[in-house]
Amino acid sequence: MPASYRIDVKRRRVVEVFSGEVKLEEVLAIQSELRRDPLFDQDFDVIVNLSEMVRTKITFQSINQAVTSGELNPFSKISRSAVVAPGELGYGMARMVEAVHKGGTFEILRSMSEAEAWLAQPTKEEAS
Repeated sequence: MPASYRIDVKRRRVVEVFSGEVKLEEVLAIQSELRRDPLFDQDFDVIVNLSEMVRTKITFQSINQAVTSGELNPFSKISRSAVVAPGELGYGMARMVEAVHKGGTFEILRSMSEAEAWLAQPTKEEAS
């Protein structure tokens, strides 16, 4: 399956993985499924792993429409989103989402270890 997620309740984190050819319908289906999952909390942080994405036809217009409608992001304004995008395709996709992202802190990183390290840092509120 080219899109999947897992919830780590203890770490208050969701990890979404997109691989192969990524279609907007699959992305939206995962977000919808996540909203219905009894383990999901909208304040959890999320890692979106695009490491294995090889192709997509998702456009900026379709991302903007999905963000505007509220379909794309089930997370709250206090959650942090770490997008793992080691390749140019994933990085470009992440930049499109970042341009219209409405919510918590958003960071594009090149590896899972960088994403884990970034999320391990205290937030501004926690540091105060």
